[in-house]
Amino acid sequence: MILVAIALLQATAPAQNASSVQPVAAPEASPAADEGSEGPKMKRVCKKVMDPRVPTLASRQTVCKYVPADEDKPSNR
Repeated sequence: MILVAIALLQATAPAQNASSVQPVAAPEASPAADEGSEGPKMKRVCKKVMDPRVPTLASRQTVCKYVPADEDKPSNR
């Protein structure tokens, strides 16, 4: 049984010689990736929320959302 498994593995994986293997070029880093992202700066705002159907401390969950970092308006608490 082991010989059958080895024979199947050898039949499915063809051997590659050195002439058929081609080197893979390394991707160049873009200048925008070095300077940071072009999108707006975001910050994560989290708050604790209780389920109104079950007003116990066990039903508390942390809800987070992303807002623009330059937004001067405070979040609703």
